Amino acid sequence: MKNYIQPGKTIDVIAPRNLDSGEGFEVEDLFLIATAAALQGEVVAGARVGVYDLPQTGVTIAQGVKVYWDDSAKECTLDGADTFIGFAVADSADSDATVKVVLMTAIDGGQGAKGDPGADADNRLYTPLDHGEIITTTAIGLFVVPEGKTAQLVAPGSYYNATGLAENDTNFFEVGIRVEDGDTIASWSTEETAGDGSIPAGEAVELQPGDAVATKHPAGTAIEFFADETETATLPAGRLNVIWLIEDAE
Repeated sequence: MKNYIQPGKTIDVIAPRNLDSGEGFEVEDLFLIATAAALQGEVVAGARVGVYDLPQTGVTIAQGVKVYWDDSAKECTLDGADTFIGFAVADSADSDATVKVVLMTAIDGGQGAKGDPGADADNRLYTPLDHGEIITTTAIGLFVVPEGKTAQLVAPGSYYNATGLAENDTNFFEVGIRVEDGDTIASWSTEETAGDGSIPAGEAVELQPGDAVATKHPAGTAIEFFADETETATLPAGRLNVIWLIEDAE
């Protein structure tokens, strides 16, 4: 693929201020974590995905809630007027100096916006994900298995696309869920001869089981949505729906 540049999990940007390694910062609408110390005006690699301990002051934050960033105060908040950066993966008391956050930043026109997760009375975790048009290989974090828990797919899940995508042996996409940079859990491919078929417009397709479909993923495992492009396919905006069983680790 001639126009592919990089996975995009870290991005080189100009430091907007003096930064310490591990410090969160914004570049316009983009939130990143500095991977090394940098002076203002220097190039710094900023991490866009992962789980991080980030500062917070005087806020009680429950596991699973949306977390925002106040770039002036350089800390996490629950204020929807601040920049949305992800979800808390563990409780944080108002006396705690930090909160564990899994980054789920949305980038319009190609990455996506994650739906609100929530475990029901049967310990089911729903992880819907709406994404915009995707024109290159892309991965978007869904969640990280909490401490003391395991996560297992209840069913392969489904993928819906209002526009659809036809089968093609040259230009096609595989979409699905996997362990971050690892085994595929479930997927659907629009490759004509070796894939599962087209994605019909306005109809949901059931993802097909992958190697890790029956795995109980341990605490700390990062689960992500992926859309792998071959040649020059374009994947219109779509929606992933997946349900997980969250249980106590043995």
